[in-house]
Amino acid sequence: MLLGSVSQRLATHATCPVVVVRGESGSDGRPVTAGVDDSPSAEAVLTEAFEAARSRGVPVGIVHSYLPPIPLWLTPAVNPGDVATPETDAYERDRLEERLAPWRGKYRDVPVEVVVTHESIAAALVEASRRAQLVVVGSRGHGAVTGALLGSTGLQLLHHAHCPVLISRHAVESGA
Repeated sequence: MLLGSVSQRLATHATCPVVVVRGESGSDGRPVTAGVDDSPSAEAVLTEAFEAARSRGVPVGIVHSYLPPIPLWLTPAVNPGDVATPETDAYERDRLEERLAPWRGKYRDVPVEVVVTHESIAAALVEASRRAQLVVVGSRGHGAVTGALLGSTGLQLLHHAHCPVLISRHAVESGA
């Protein structure tokens, strides 16, 4: 299924959250999946994802990707964050869990599944979309050039996801 020009234009230029329905949109207990990074838009993504999961009575899957700047096989570790090791994986997971703590408290009735990966976030979310009923990602929108800066993750999902995709907008970005 190809993404239409109207869908892409709305997803890239709208000032409010946009859902592009593609693939399977069934609600058979599959989770709502969210891609979370360290950007300010992650708060809006988490809000949308937890609300969608709660309203559907399903778990929320949180996917976080980090790509170490120096692959393990190229050089010995100088700093803990320079290579992917069990320690850096644990560090990234702990950071994510810390970020999720308030959400777990607010949405005690929503089970949370966490995935930390070294894959690109776009690839990880496209794969996760096979088992999800909705994927939520943020926008890096910057005013008038929002469309040009939707981000490769959002664009990849709009073109390749196996379920509906919600592009969440940051409150400042949409003027709220």
